[in-house]
Amino acid sequence: MNSFQFTKQKHTGKTNVWHGGVLIGELSSIIREKPDIDWPKYRADKTLKLPYGERWLITWKASTAANMSSLGTFENKEEAAEAILNEHHKKFDREISEIY
Repeated sequence: MNSFQFTKQKHTGKTNVWHGGVLIGELSSIIREKPDIDWPKYRADKTLKLPYGERWLITWKASTAANMSSLGTFENKEEAAEAILNEHHKKFDREISEIY
């Protein structure tokens, strides 16, 4: 498994993705409410608490650092970072083969 480092951008709220000391891309979190919540149950019994993880669905939108192209959304940061790294490998392997 690859080791990634994640750092938060101060003013944008986005997350930088680092691999081997090189910035390879950024992630944006997308937070949506889960569609299958039984709201009448929670309205009827005010003592019930809905945990954060059961209410919200978090996905990560991945973009490469080289040309900021979007690679889609992923269920966790590690999958998104892996997609960014794979895109970099494809791009740089192609450019190196064109040189030689």
